[in-house]
Amino acid sequence: MRPFTRFACADWSGAKGSRHPGIALAVCEMGDAAPRLVTPPDKVWSRQAVADWLLAEDDDLLIGFDFSSGEATTNLPGSFNHSLRKDNFF
Repeated sequence: MRPFTRFACADWSGAKGSRHPGIALAVCEMGDAAPRLVTPPDKVWSRQAVADWLLAEDDDLLIGFDFSSGEATTNLPGSFNHSLRKDNFF
């Protein structure tokens, strides 16, 4: 496996809509320096802008996302809700 040269993390706001001040992107270079926030292209990040920024990077970038991993639920008969319960994963 190739070593990663940089690390990025996106704080992926759960709010609805296209742009939110709660969406953030930080990058950390190799070494012991603290991560730095990446300035959004239009004052506030959109999820699409974060994805576009990440895809435009041309190096071995390890990406992490901080987003809600709440389980999906449904009350429909015959649904697959049972398979999504967290105790089925652990």
